[in-house]
Amino acid sequence: MNNSKNWYVLKTKPRQEKKASTYLSDNGFDIYIPLRETIKVWSDRKKKVEEPIIPSYIFINISEKERNNIFPAIGVSSYMYWLKKPVIIRDKEMIQMQSWFNDHAKEEIKSCEITVGSTVKIESGVMLGKEGVVEKFGSKYITLTIDQLGIKFQVDKPSTLVKKIS
Repeated sequence: MNNSKNWYVLKTKPRQEKKASTYLSDNGFDIYIPLRETIKVWSDRKKKVEEPIIPSYIFINISEKERNNIFPAIGVSSYMYWLKKPVIIRDKEMIQMQSWFNDHAKEEIKSCEITVGSTVKIESGVMLGKEGVVEKFGSKYITLTIDQLGIKFQVDKPSTLVKKIS
């Protein structure tokens, strides 16, 4: 069996990425989890927290021989598989990914969640420049109300770009 180490992708239980990475690193494993700082708002306070950029995934540098030693790690559910084999990320690709996440400003990598009640601006298509409020958010369409026109309509998410403005 080969003792050289490879980067593998681990799937975690929802919102367990940081617990799993802490457990694994405390047990001597080389892990990587790209994090970003964000401000969470509750009804009584605001707090700056770190959250994973890639939810439910962490990366581990481990040999094939040690692969099963991570179980039962807290929060880890399985390895990511492709064509019935665990996904391996080449060292060169991992270095590029780490470099990209470290070199870019944290605000550049944050995701922008569009949710019901968000005000958005349409960035392409026949309604270019119009602003609306999201009423319904599905897997293929967003239903918007555009007060300027007094209408409600659906925006096809893949082909029309909308930008959250509030």
